[in-house]
Amino acid sequence: VIATGKSYSLQDFVKEAFMYCGLDWREHVDQSPDFMRPTDIPISCANPEKAEQQLGWKARSDMLKVVKKMIDAAIFNS
Repeated sequence: VIATGKSYSLQDFVKEAFMYCGLDWREHVDQSPDFMRPTDIPISCANPEKAEQQLGWKARSDMLKVVKKMIDAAIFNS
């Protein structure tokens, strides 16, 4: 796992993706507690310090940039 040290919820990710497309995610996504897994952890955050020390690697993109790259790649490379 390579991490940024920042934590975002799936809802944050979905919200940013839809907003980048000019849409309100609440108008397009149905949430159901029936699909929530009891073993899912509510928050996950990893420390990137070891990757930086041992590999010289540091994240250059935040979550919003990743969302934009994914959407642009899906739209322009399909």
